[in-house]
Amino acid sequence: MPKRVRLIRDHMRPDRPTTGTIEVWDGPIRILTIKSLELPWLANSPRKSCIPTGTYTMRWTTSPKFGATWQVMDVPNRTAIRIHAANYTRQLLGCIAPGIAHMDIDRDGAIDVTSSRRGLEMLEACLLTEAQAGRPVTLGVEVR
Repeated sequence: MPKRVRLIRDHMRPDRPTTGTIEVWDGPIRILTIKSLELPWLANSPRKSCIPTGTYTMRWTTSPKFGATWQVMDVPNRTAIRIHAANYTRQLLGCIAPGIAHMDIDRDGAIDVTSSRRGLEMLEACLLTEAQAGRPVTLGVEVR
């Protein structure tokens, strides 16, 4: 059975970063749970908003900026949505940042995600066989 990814958001508001949890499932078994950080919800505005809820396909592709990464495909009115390391929303242009915990790292009043590179490594390790085989992975994005 193919692995699948769930992004479960805590909220989708225009006035603060979008936080959530990323889960990786191998059939009926959850094999990873980490945190996520995205831009606020601004009606799917390119480079300013998190992506809409829905079901997407992720493909292992090469980005000029980030190298090999998972890309979220077929997001309405959006391109180049990737999962990459970032601790702050100022490092995001609509992409998804994995990490270990939510906290205000830089004390600016906005929630950030800690240890993003480690979270990304953990996610990529769980999905390594799919990447190596060139198999797409389903990403379900929902609000808690």
